[in-house]
Amino acid sequence: MKNLTSRLKGEIAHLKVKIRSAEKKFIISEPAIDARYDFIIDTGRELLRTQVKYSDCIDDSKSLKIKLKTKSGKKYRPYKTKDCDLILIYIPEKECIVSLTPEIFNNKTMITINLKRKKSELFWRKFIW
Repeated sequence: MKNLTSRLKGEIAHLKVKIRSAEKKFIISEPAIDARYDFIIDTGRELLRTQVKYSDCIDDSKSLKIKLKTKSGKKYRPYKTKDCDLILIYIPEKECIVSLTPEIFNNKTMITINLKRKKSELFWRKFIW
């Protein structure tokens, strides 16, 4: 989806996560005020503070560079386990949502997923949400 604003991409990602949550019969709650996460997802077994991202390929490299930073005052800092329990990333090229747990995202500012390489595909496919 070319020429979309960052805000519109974020809205699309949020809607995709809401749809997928409904398909899984999960309940989504949204914070009433600004929070470090976008949703709380109730799986029936646990409550997950969830951050939602949209990531698409900028060029023909088929690599996704996913920024894992949150704004704290005037500065950006990496997500930590105190911020959220799960990061869900909507990838329009694959029409899927990838989930990252704290073991993967904690204290990192960026990860890269190469959608062309078989080894990378094995990595991100196991995280399809």
